[in-house]
Amino acid sequence: MTSLKLVSSRSTRTPAKKAPAQSDPPARRAPAQSSRQAAASSPRPAASTQRSAASAPRPAPKKQAPPPPPPKRGGGVKAFFGILLALILFAAAGAGGYVIYSAANYDTILPHVFAYGMDLGGMTEEDAAVKLASAVEEPDESVTVHFSTGQTLSVSVASLVEPFNAAEVARAAWEYGRPDGKVTPLQYLRSLRGGPVELYSGDIARQLNGEPLRAQIAAVAAEANSSLVESAYTLNDNDITIVKGASGVLVDEDEVYRLMMEALEKNEYGVIEYTPDYSAPASISLEDIHRIVSKAAVDAHFAEDFSVVPEQEGVTFDLDGAARLYDAAENGSVITVALQSVEPEVDAETLQSMLYRDKLASCVTNLTANATRSKNIELAAGIVNGYQMLPGAVFSFNDVVGQRTTERGFGGAPAYMNGEVVEEVGGGICQVSSSIYYCCLYANLEIVSRTGHIYAASYVPLGMDATVSWGGPDFRFKNNTEYPIKIVAWRDGGQACVEIYGTKTDDTHVEMTYAVVDTYSPTTVYREDSSVAPGTSVVKTSAATGYKVETYKAIYDGAGNLLSKNRETVTNYSKRDILILVAPGELYRYDPSAPPPENIEDPVEGELGEGEPTDAEQPGGEEQTGGEEQTGGGEQTGGGEQTGGGEQTGGGEQTGGGEQTGGGKQTGGGEQTGGGEQTGGDAPEPPPTEEGDPFLGD
Repeated sequence: MTSLKLVSSRSTRTPAKKAPAQSDPPARRAPAQSSRQAAASSPRPAASTQRSAASAPRPAPKKQAPPPPPPKRGGGVKAFFGILLALILFAAAGAGGYVIYSAANYDTILPHVFAYGMDLGGMTEEDAAVKLASAVEEPDESVTVHFSTGQTLSVSVASLVEPFNAAEVARAAWEYGRPDGKVTPLQYLRSLRGGPVELYSGDIARQLNGEPLRAQIAAVAAEANSSLVESAYTLNDNDITIVKGASGVLVDEDEVYRLMMEALEKNEYGVIEYTPDYSAPASISLEDIHRIVSKAAVDAHFAEDFSVVPEQEGVTFDLDGAARLYDAAENGSVITVALQSVEPEVDAETLQSMLYRDKLASCVTNLTANATRSKNIELAAGIVNGYQMLPGAVFSFNDVVGQRTTERGFGGAPAYMNGEVVEEVGGGICQVSSSIYYCCLYANLEIVSRTGHIYAASYVPLGMDATVSWGGPDFRFKNNTEYPIKIVAWRDGGQACVEIYGTKTDDTHVEMTYAVVDTYSPTTVYREDSSVAPGTSVVKTSAATGYKVETYKAIYDGAGNLLSKNRETVTNYSKRDILILVAPGELYRYDPSAPPPENIEDPVEGELGEGEPTDAEQPGGEEQTGGEEQTGGGEQTGGGEQTGGGEQTGGGEQTGGGEQTGGGKQTGGGEQTGGGEQTGGDAPEPPPTEEGDPFLGD
């Protein structure tokens, strides 16, 4: 007999309908539509955006008024007949009619008045209230929600059901038929002869008040909800703060309310499992943070202008230690990781003190008596003097010295072209390039490009020279050390001096040696020339022995232990035959293979023509034919004039200086790394010069 309806605590109870006052009984009222049916017949808004209709504010409940009397039928005619009937009955009954009227004034409910199927007629208001109240069933059930976040909410039916107001219904039944608080005889007679009057139809509807439940859901949601905490980090001066992200949880309170109230309405008691919405934070990687935050220390270094750039301190943190802290931290918490400084290995002060601290190698060679040649050497030395190279830089002799021109002060001096002595502007500067090459060998610098002379030079050991020519061979080397290097070169009277400064980082030193693996002996060649007077001869070219030379570089540690020994280069020096010019028609006098001209008598045996050299005067020997003694290491042909530009004329011994002062005694040559093998190959006889290659040198 008891049902539950979902209403708000502010909802107005459906008013009781009063039966019509006329004699005809009103029709029995159909049961009211249940709240569940009402909810099903209208669309429900989404819980996440709008509260259900049951939770909307409703007006306060009012006392139910009895239903109004039905309109009168037939107007005054019916009233007349009714009164007439009452009078007849009264007259007929006499004293009995009086008794009925008096009973109608008693404090009881009129006959045939029903509520919720119970006959309350003839009962006092108090008795009717007791009867109504006794018919209400009190359910002892509950609905429980288990939240996946660990919370539990349980609500009983009794805690939400509003008490049934039996007194209100009983009062409405008593007031029926008493518009003025009294019962008239006519009204009593009508009720007595009429059928049942149903003031409240159907079962007693127990109304549920959802507002207390909403408050309970809100309390649980406040405990379960948590804001999304994004993972993040902040780099501070001395540490890093890292936020360990936490998932966000949001309970849909409207959805929980709907689930619970729906279960109560349907009498589906028990447990409801509920999982709120989750939002996960973006992942964070300590390795990524370490890679971003960590900064390597930067050593002080040299700028392009060779100034010192100050050092920079690096920073990092203990990745393993940070991982342990992070794993032990609660989601949403913040951990602090200390930063660690990384000191550079080289500071500005130290670097400045190491700049050009050590003399890596040096070379001193003697100049010749040729003043122009010596002047050219002095100019070239002045240009390369003070030249600085950063680590990794490449030096090019031709690029640094530039083209040798008379406008720049260079003069003509003996040089070789295609095996012959010519006047070349800038002749002699190969002595500077060879001295630098020599120093590079002992400083253990990387040789990029080197070409040996066509003939062996006398101012440096065999295999340790480097010829240069504008538009031709170039000498190039690379600074393969960790520090800048500087070339220092100058002329000191009759000597050319070259030194290379840098910074040694170990105690090793280099020793160079060379080996002559083949020798090419010169011969004497005669050639007629119209410029030669009859009966005379002129030595055009002096003799030079050719060599095939291998140079070796040995590296020793500070204790003298050999660390390595490798062949540095192979150099082929061509031989140079003695060229003697004779007058036309007199070739037979010098070359036995040449036939004598016709009608020319042979000279008397033992006689020689005027100017014909004796054995002791024959060019190519050890005796000098005239003039002062050679001082520059080259063969002089007469009158003190040097035709070979300081070239060694017979053998590999250096006759004019070249002692190494910065890297040990000079013992051998250097490896050719960039085409340094003497053009001409390894043939026993010097090969012909490639066409177009002038082989300039001095």
